[in-house]
Amino acid sequence: MIKNKRSISYALLGHIYEHYENTLFSFMAPFIAAIFSSSLQENRINVYAAVASGFLLRPFGAILFSWIGDKYGRKKALIYSVTLSVIPSTLIGLLPSYTMIGIWSFILLIFSRLLQGVSVGGGFYATLTFVSETTTSARKNLFLGITLSMGFVGAILGTVCSSYFMSDRFPVWGWRIPFLIGALYGMTLFFLRNIVQESKQWESSKHSDSRLPFLEAIRLYPSNIIATLFFGMALLIPFYLAASWLPGHIKDTFNLSTSHNLMISSLLMLTSGLGIVFFSWLLTWIKPKVMLIASWFMGIISFITLFRAINNHDYQLILVMQFFIALHTALQGAPALATIQQLFPIKYKFSGFAVPFSIGQALLIGTTPLLCELISHYTQNPANVSYLLLLTVGLVVMGTLLAKPMREK
Repeated sequence: MIKNKRSISYALLGHIYEHYENTLFSFMAPFIAAIFSSSLQENRINVYAAVASGFLLRPFGAILFSWIGDKYGRKKALIYSVTLSVIPSTLIGLLPSYTMIGIWSFILLIFSRLLQGVSVGGGFYATLTFVSETTTSARKNLFLGITLSMGFVGAILGTVCSSYFMSDRFPVWGWRIPFLIGALYGMTLFFLRNIVQESKQWESSKHSDSRLPFLEAIRLYPSNIIATLFFGMALLIPFYLAASWLPGHIKDTFNLSTSHNLMISSLLMLTSGLGIVFFSWLLTWIKPKVMLIASWFMGIISFITLFRAINNHDYQLILVMQFFIALHTALQGAPALATIQQLFPIKYKFSGFAVPFSIGQALLIGTTPLLCELISHYTQNPANVSYLLLLTVGLVVMGTLLAKPMREK
C-alpha cells in the first residue's frame, strides 16, 4: 500500500511539473518572442498561433508513449515522458538571443516547444492511466479528480512564478529563471523514478501483442475511439475561452491591468481544480452519464449569458461567467475522464485514451484562443465567441451517446 502511495505521489508531482512547464511558455510567449526574432510581434493572432503550435506534436507523443505503455508498461511510459520533458525547459532557459546567433535562436525555440508537445502528449495520459489502474475501484474517480486538479496547481505555479521573475525587481534575463527551476524539478523527478511500482492491473493482464495497439483499438472499439476524440476536442474549450482569451478582451475593453487579469486567471484555475475534485467525488453516487447530461444544460446557460454579457459590455456579469464557465469545465471534465477510463480493456487502455484524445486537443483545445480572436476580428462582434460553448455542448453530447463503457472485472 505504501509503495502504491509513493507511486501515485510521483505521478502527481509529474503532472504538476508538466503543467507548470507548459504554462510558463504560454504565459511568457508574448514577452520572449522578440528575444528570438528580428522584430517585435505585437499581433495577438500570431502569439496565439505560436502557443497553439505546442499542441501539434501531442498526438505523436501520445502514439509513442501509449505504444510503450501498452506493450512495455505504464511505469516506463511515465518515467520516459518526464525525462524527455526536462530537455525543452533546459533549452529554453539557456537559449542565446537572436542578436547572438541569429535565426538559429528562433529555430531552437520552436524545436524546444515542439519537443515539449511530444513530452506532454505522453505524460498527461501516462499519469491518468497509471493512477486509474493503481487505485481501487471505490476511490478511482476521486483520485482521478485529484490528479486532474494537480494540473491546475501546476498552471497556477507557472503563472505566479513567471509573473514574479518578470517583474522590475529582476534583470531582463529574469524570465529564464522559471524555466531553469522547471529543469531542476524535472531532474529531481528523474532521480526519484525508482519509487514507481508498475501498475498491478497491467502486470496481471494480457499485454498487447499488436505492432501498434491503437490501430487494433480502432478496429475493435471504433465507437469508443470516436467518443474519446469528441471529448478531447471539447473538454477545455470553455476554460481556454474564459481564462486565456477573455482576459485579453477584458483588458482591451475595460482597461484593467495585467496583474488584475492574472489574479482572475489564477482564481479560475483554482475554481476548476477544486470543482473537478468535488465532482469526481460525487461520481461515487452519481453516474457519469447523468453528470454529463447536466453539463449539456450548463453549457447552454453559459452560451446565452456570456453572449449577453459581452454584447452589453457588462464587466460584472462577464466576471461571474468566467467563474461559472470554470465550474462548467469541471462538471463536464470529471465524468468525461471517468467514462474514458472505462472504454477500453487494459491492453488497449493507454492507446485508446491517449491518441484520439490528444488529436482532439490538437484540433480544438490548443487553438481555442486563436479561434476566439479570429471570430472576434472577422465578425466584428466579440460576443460571437460564445458560440464555441455551443460547439462544446454538441461535442460532449455526441461523445456521451457514442461511449460504450465496459464493466470492470
